Amino acid sequence: MSIFDVFRVGKKKLKSEKPNKEKDSNDILKDITEPDSTDISDYLGSIVNFGLNLLPQERTLKEKIIAYRRVAFTPQVDEALDEIINTAVVRNDGKVLKLSLDDLDFKDNVKDKIHEEFETILNLLNFNNKASFLFKQWYIDGRQFIFSVPHKNPSDGIKTIKQLRSEDTHRIKKDGNYYFKYNFKLDNFRKYHFTQEKDSVFIPEDYVSYSYSGILDPEHKYFASYIEKAIKPYNQLNLLEDAAIVYRLTRAPEKRAFYIHTKKIPKKRSEDYIRKMIDRFRSKLTYDVVSGKVSKKNAAMAINEDFYLPVDADGNGHKVENINGGMQLGEITDILYFRKKLYKCLNVPLNRLDDESQQLSFGRNYELTMEELKFNKFIKTLRNAYQEILCDLLIKQLIYKKILLNEDEKEELKNNFKCIWSSDVYIEQIKKIENLQMQIELADSIQPYIGKYFSHEFIRSVIFNQSDDEQKEIDKKIKEEKKNKQYQSDSDEENY
Repeated sequence: MSIFDVFRVGKKKLKSEKPNKEKDSNDILKDITEPDSTDISDYLGSIVNFGLNLLPQERTLKEKIIAYRRVAFTPQVDEALDEIINTAVVRNDGKVLKLSLDDLDFKDNVKDKIHEEFETILNLLNFNNKASFLFKQWYIDGRQFIFSVPHKNPSDGIKTIKQLRSEDTHRIKKDGNYYFKYNFKLDNFRKYHFTQEKDSVFIPEDYVSYSYSGILDPEHKYFASYIEKAIKPYNQLNLLEDAAIVYRLTRAPEKRAFYIHTKKIPKKRSEDYIRKMIDRFRSKLTYDVVSGKVSKKNAAMAINEDFYLPVDADGNGHKVENINGGMQLGEITDILYFRKKLYKCLNVPLNRLDDESQQLSFGRNYELTMEELKFNKFIKTLRNAYQEILCDLLIKQLIYKKILLNEDEKEELKNNFKCIWSSDVYIEQIKKIENLQMQIELADSIQPYIGKYFSHEFIRSVIFNQSDDEQKEIDKKIKEEKKNKQYQSDSDEENY
């Protein structure tokens, strides 16, 4: 069923709908389904610690998604997620992103309509205000599903946009067509006349815009969140931190070793004698003046308590020695190792999560590390993956309003859809200034060779990266400014 025919979909139509035999060979996600009750332990790694069943193993996708959220709620992982989300989603002048249609071969009036409808989609999603929340939820769950329906008159565009719970939404294949089986619980989906089964509703694929952020398993059957590969390092780190606390509590205080001189008395009598000495130093009799009872209570030794122990003529006797507490209580190399491993699995540069506060420096003193370069590419990959939802919603809106009239126009928009995400203005401005300064210095250094080895056009196109249109526009501005006295120097005014 094509999205161009989505208006006619009803309960009867769904039952009599013919299987769609067409297969898009370029879409690797076409045949991927994620049933809610399937045992996926063979496809996705289970949560275990050192091979011990210390935590329950997740068997279904719903259990996996809930496990991802629990791990993401922990301080170590949440700190790394904040770095990802804050870098990917930046709000400048009230907007997170804007649509770019430079590569689209449409008329200008059509492009204007597309821009207008794109703003409508963003407003329906309240995207400029909820972008960070939506993006973070999509990253943690590894997926996001947006349900949309048009007005009674489809030419009015999309009426309702609703986010479906990812743990209760599963893409399935039924009667040769793809649907999203949704456990709607308290949500009212009966008014849409979709096929229902107990507490579940089968939503046709054309009503749902979706995108996956996670990792596709080797057999191309399921998606796991990026957090999946960080679960094991997190559990190992958690175990080590707990073990370190126990070790510090048990090894921190000093202890005493009592050497009891038993001479040559028989073994049984020596054991009784040792127990007597233990009771002597560990407990004492107390008298309760209120009840009149004598009780035996354990008594803690005072810090300045003295010991009186007998010694014979040969110097043999009882003695007490102090055993120092743990000498390596500050050793946390293994904890730091698993912490770095955790952050690497979360694709976050280690220098961003360093405990020591470091002064940020920009400009030429700042060197872009390989980790930062990889992180920048990772953020671009996430942005491109998430904007698939926006692209699909926009295409639906344009089809409802008959701005796109056929599949060819739909595919052209889909292939050339590009969003420009906002970035930190201050950092971007510094980069532009530095780049311009480098270009000027390079152009100045080859000034003696212009006209001999290099042309002016080469300087403008290669060093300053000016296109033909930009060069024409700049030449036009230069001619206009030459006639304006505001931009003339004293020598220019005399010549003029």
